[in-house]
Amino acid sequence: MLTTPRWSPVPPVAGPVGTSTPLWFGPADRPLFGWLHVPVGGAARAAAVLCPPLGHERIVTHYTYRRLAEELTSRDVLTVRFDYDGNGDSWGGDDDPQRVSSWLTSIEHAVALARRSGSESVILVGMRAGALLAAESAGATGADALVLWDPCRSGASFLREQHALQRVHFSDVDRDGGGVEIPGFVFSAETVEDLGRLEYRIDCPSVRNSLVLTRSNGRLPEPLAQSLAHCHIDVEQAIGQDALIESDPIHQQIPLAAIDTIVTWVDATLDSTHSAVGVPSDISSAVSIDDGVPLQERAFRFGPGGLFGIETKPAHGVSGPTVLFVTSSFDSHIGLNRLWVLLARQWAQAGLRCIRFDVSGHGDSPSRPGQPEHVMRSPDAFDDLADAAAALCPDDPSDVLWVGLCSGGYQVLEECLVHNARGVCVINPTLRFRPPETDFGPLDRRRLLCQRPTTISRAARKLPEMPLLNPVRSRLMRHTRTVESEVLEGSWVGALLETNVDALFICGTEEGDAIQADISGHDPGLTPAERFDLQVIPHLDHGLMPAGQRIDVMERLTSHVTRHFTGQAPAASAPSRRR
Repeated sequence: MLTTPRWSPVPPVAGPVGTSTPLWFGPADRPLFGWLHVPVGGAARAAAVLCPPLGHERIVTHYTYRRLAEELTSRDVLTVRFDYDGNGDSWGGDDDPQRVSSWLTSIEHAVALARRSGSESVILVGMRAGALLAAESAGATGADALVLWDPCRSGASFLREQHALQRVHFSDVDRDGGGVEIPGFVFSAETVEDLGRLEYRIDCPSVRNSLVLTRSNGRLPEPLAQSLAHCHIDVEQAIGQDALIESDPIHQQIPLAAIDTIVTWVDATLDSTHSAVGVPSDISSAVSIDDGVPLQERAFRFGPGGLFGIETKPAHGVSGPTVLFVTSSFDSHIGLNRLWVLLARQWAQAGLRCIRFDVSGHGDSPSRPGQPEHVMRSPDAFDDLADAAAALCPDDPSDVLWVGLCSGGYQVLEECLVHNARGVCVINPTLRFRPPETDFGPLDRRRLLCQRPTTISRAARKLPEMPLLNPVRSRLMRHTRTVESEVLEGSWVGALLETNVDALFICGTEEGDAIQADISGHDPGLTPAERFDLQVIPHLDHGLMPAGQRIDVMERLTSHVTRHFTGQAPAASAPSRRR
């Protein structure tokens, strides 16, 4: 009897989605990254500029915004997706000054891009804090309409909510000097002050229509209702918002009903007049920047499946293996809490070529033909990683350094057990999970490491991540690691050592215990070689939400990579351990 599926594949967009072009735009010294979605036929009724949320909410809504952009484009709406200054793939960081004004200026640049592409009429769409920023910038951009999706009541309320979430899970979150730590990010005292002053004060006569999707049964916050009093307001329910941004990533659902509400409203609001649109001729998918060392970044697709990635490399000479950063769970190529962007730019300064990419059906990579999108831990990832190595390192597909976290860590370990590589760096690899294909059929025989969860381990994982409960979680998980791989013969650590892959593991106690158990329990005589480095950090959060832990892990990774992979000779090939 089949078990209840834990995932819901996303059906394809019904209409033609046109073309999507990755590009950099805005200031030459601080380029912004975005996507321009152009309807089929190169004609549009208007443009929509999608203003993303802030913090971890931006991370978990990446695919949702891509889906919204494709749906809008299918209705002949030119659409711009973009990252604010210091967010996503755009240049800069959390600790730069004038964050709020830079985010508002980023919206102005995105609107300017939409108009340069041929559309004068612009609709601003924003979710959560992105709704607040969209409303604030409506006057400066001369927007014609607003879509506010689950808007925050104010900047101050957003900060209170996010800081409270961080404090529930982690005790050490107080910042010196008035800064605030929220899940996955840190806001400086200046950012806290500037964001705290943001409220709904829309002074833009050009906004004639607005749509608000709310979780409060049609009730609008009074400041928002007053600020929109000059225009026609439609209020709808933000269906599926909890399952998008507040659920465990494993259970995340794309809010297709809310997306349909927005697209239907936009379609009804616009008239049928079309104007010619297209990608401006001076816009590029590559950029050069001097970040201490001159760097180059380019956005591109590769491999037979058209996987999407961004390459960062030094402008003058590359040394060492190609570093391939793999996505985890439902994250995009920027990595959880932007980790891959920060590491890629740092390691490129040391001379390494770094590529962060989306596996098929996630982020900005399409699904493989006939396969659904947005399926966590899909077996298609086996083909994705093999294709990536072959396409990005055609002269020697083994001359790669794989980097992954959580499910991405699991996937790069699977790849290294079958195809040789220079090295692998994994953070908190998840080896015990229920593969999605087993909801409807047998286990994919390529899974060498997967250990399906027991009833006790499933119960342990449902316990919230809290200091008082973490020891209980660890003890329960430690007593359930008795199920061995269904395919791999013997110890997977032993198999990895035999491949001559240089391996670094950075783990919390729970994940570290699992690896240590494989070393000592399955093969008592197994002693890890010098190229096998297991670093256990007590109480390390699985997703590296606390800033201090994130910095610690980045420093450990950078130290290892600099020491082991700058000018190092390739390792010898070794046989596969597959049965």
